[in-house]
Amino acid sequence: MLAEVRPDAPRDHDRGLRMLVGEPRWRGPHRVAGWLPSVVHYLFLDDPRTEAVGCAVPAGHARVVDHLARHGFARQRRLTQAAAQPLWMRTLREAFFAGRHV
Repeated sequence: MLAEVRPDAPRDHDRGLRMLVGEPRWRGPHRVAGWLPSVVHYLFLDDPRTEAVGCAVPAGHARVVDHLARHGFARQRRLTQAAAQPLWMRTLREAFFAGRHV
């Protein structure tokens, strides 16, 4: 089982997050500060068994990495299986609800 080999491997009830914000008026740190914690909060509350929320950030998207880091996500590793080798970031339930990211 992958989870036994890698401690950062996803578990059965962990969730993934994909983001696409196309309209310029909905971009920026002041907007992200409103919707990102709300979405992650929902993902944790929707299923209490969820222990982590992860997100694969494409290489070259430094702003997205900064936004996620500001809201409790930690850099984990590069995903070498994918052609673009995105950065895998995740936040744990305990870290998110501790509120250090707010």
